[in-house]
Amino acid sequence: MVSFTSTTQQLVIYKKSIADTLTEKMLHPIHESPFVGAIIDETVNVTVDKKLIVYLRIVVDGRPKSLFLANATVASGDAETITNALLNVFTSKGIDFGKVVGLGSDGIRSSIRP
Repeated sequence: MVSFTSTTQQLVIYKKSIADTLTEKMLHPIHESPFVGAIIDETVNVTVDKKLIVYLRIVVDGRPKSLFLANATVASGDAETITNALLNVFTSKGIDFGKVVGLGSDGIRSSIRP
């Protein structure tokens, strides 16, 4: 039996297919890299949402490469929230946190002791 879908449903299916393909293409070299380094920074966007931007340094064909990974919303900038957000990003992308060999930041306030 033939099933027809609305134009809106077709667009949703089309966009999801493109997003899945691009995500898979982006994640493949990350999964293949023997290790990763995480580079993170906190920011606040125009709607005053706190964000944690995550980049990775990986090895592709023996050469280092930097990749954007995520722009996660966080409730606060404390160490526990940032750690949990970073772990959630890695888990949601299927990245083994055990491959992380380094972490770079610009001096996140929660990591500096008074």
